[in-house]
This record gives sequence, C-alpha cells and structure tokens, in this order.
Amino acid sequence: MPMSTTCKFGGKVITVEEALRLRKAGQRDFVCIHCGQQVSPHSQSAPGKKYQAAHFEHPKGDGGRNKDCPLSDTKHS
Repeated sequence: MPMSTTCKFGGKVITVEEALRLRKAGQRDFVCIHCGQQVSPHSQSAPGKKYQAAHFEHPKGDGGRNKDCPLSDTKHS
C-alpha cells in the first residue's frame, strides 16, 4: 500500500516531520495531497517494534478513510 510522507497545511506541502511538530503545537488542519480530505501524521515506530516509517493516514470513523484515494488504507476501515 502506498504511504504518503507529505500533506498540505495552509496551502503548502509539508513533510510528516513538520506535521508532527505542528501537531505538538496544537495544529490539526492537515489534508491529503491527493484527495484533499483530512489526514493525521504518524511517527516512525519505536525501536524494537515492527518497523513502520513515519507517514500520514486518513482517519477512521465517520467521513474517514477514503476508498477512492490511493493513499488511504481502506482495508483497515
């Protein structure tokens, strides 16, 4: 499954690392670069755990994962 490492914030494309810093500061308005729906940044997995690179995910739940977006993991909806 393709994973996104960039998103849009305030009309500007930013990295997941930048989004994680902004989230710590209280920002939450991150959107998918492909479909324009809300996404949330996820950090790299902790040492000793199954490796997962830092990435963005479409949220679960109401209006969440977008089955039409190639960057959305709909198998876990």
